[in-house]
Amino acid sequence: MSDFDKLRVIQNITEANLYPKLIQQLDKDFSEVGLSNYFSDEISPQVLLTHLSTVVSGIIQRHFSTYTNLLYRIDVSEIAIKKATHSDMKIMSEQVALLILKRECQKVWLRANF
Repeated sequence: MSDFDKLRVIQNITEANLYPKLIQQLDKDFSEVGLSNYFSDEISPQVLLTHLSTVVSGIIQRHFSTYTNLLYRIDVSEIAIKKATHSDMKIMSEQVALLILKRECQKVWLRANF
């Protein structure tokens, strides 16, 4: 998937001026599982995706139970996670980061519009 396609996930949120809400949602969900102060609304969507991928990789490698709790908290589909499972940690963490962002964007958009 190209960088443009990856960033399209956040495009509508940014255009609707909901990017700060996305960052707040990420921080909230991460803090609920004991992880805090990871994200800033001053970074670009591309940097956010890269940073989230790095954070996810570290959590998978060091705190797998926290990783599963995080996915449950965010409500990422188990089927999507199984499809994202890959032997290459970098690829897998990028795919999981994208799934997390997609779900968080859905939550933020729905709250703003309904």
